[in-house]
Amino acid sequence: SSCVVLGEDSCGGTPPGGGEEVARLREEVIALKEETQKQAAELERLKAEGGELESAKEEVKRAKEEVAEIEALAMEAEDLREKAQNEAIDMKKEASRLELEIGTMEAERQRMNDELEVAKAALKDTCETMEEHTLLQEEVVSLRQVAAQRSEEIEGLRGQLEG
Repeated sequence: SSCVVLGEDSCGGTPPGGGEEVARLREEVIALKEETQKQAAELERLKAEGGELESAKEEVKRAKEEVAEIEALAMEAEDLREKAQNEAIDMKKEASRLELEIGTMEAERQRMNDELEVAKAALKDTCETMEEHTLLQEEVVSLRQVAAQRSEEIEGLRGQLEG
């Protein structure tokens, strides 16, 4: 009837088959409440785990992004290392080329110094020759003057002899 609440008859009596059925229903209610509490706790645990799973997925996603960034930086660093290595090779080649050029210039400078020494010696010889030539010219002039004087003396003596 509508008066029955948890096995008791609020209308004044106990329903037929009453006490055992009521006890069984109470135990079932208690068991269902416990089961419901367990399910609620399990649901909360699963929700928490779900949240942790989402957090873990986010962490994995961030970690993958960081790995991708690190790999990109590593590739960039490798490119820079290769460029630097190529530049170093180019600089060594340029240094070798310059060393050869310097060697060639040194040889040219030495050749010019040798030519200068030859020219200096030739100039010195020329100067000495010119000095000798000048001295000889002066001597020739002096000897001509002496010869002219003597010629005059001879002419003067001839004039005296004839006279």
